[in-house]
Amino acid sequence: EYEDGDRFRWLFLKEGCMHCGNPPCVAVCPTGALKQKPDGRVTLEPNLCNGCGYCSQFCPFGVPQLEVYGLFSGEAKSSKCTFCQDRTDNGLLPACVKTCPAAALSWGDRDEMIARGKKRVAALREGGAVSAQLYGENLLGGLGRLYVLFEKPEAYGLPADPEYPALTTLWQKGVQPFGKIVLGASIIGIAAAWIIIRRNIRMEEVE
Repeated sequence: EYEDGDRFRWLFLKEGCMHCGNPPCVAVCPTGALKQKPDGRVTLEPNLCNGCGYCSQFCPFGVPQLEVYGLFSGEAKSSKCTFCQDRTDNGLLPACVKTCPAAALSWGDRDEMIARGKKRVAALREGGAVSAQLYGENLLGGLGRLYVLFEKPEAYGLPADPEYPALTTLWQKGVQPFGKIVLGASIIGIAAAWIIIRRNIRMEEVE
């Protein structure tokens, strides 16, 4: 519900992954479950997801969510919109676009969608919707999901100027490599301990 002076209206928004041009979730994913395709789509391979939840913490839009699969173990997997990658990989429309009864959703080349969005914004402004705007053209490297908004982004719960999390680079280039080093050192340490133990056992057998 949105009130602006003496006006009242319902604002509708289809939420989903924004498929950022520069996606933080892909940068912080330690298993490669999240990938960015050449066409800009951010896909998800659940079988590679370890449920760490980094993607949900670093996404500026809070899109990825963890779905709990193991009630007792707490095992979880990341979940998000993938633009129906099983369909779009085969030249089909995303299910939401194909089934939308109001034809409010469009799918196609990004430049074409930007042009269509700007044309729609111009028509809305001519009709008196002075706050109408195209959201996502240049945000975070250019979003794959664009919105034609009647009002300011904040009215829809969208950040007006989402930023690439500063900790993402530190996490990707500092914390994750350090974690791999620690894991590698642990494996080496366990292997060395096993060798030493075996050596001592053999020495005792000789004695």
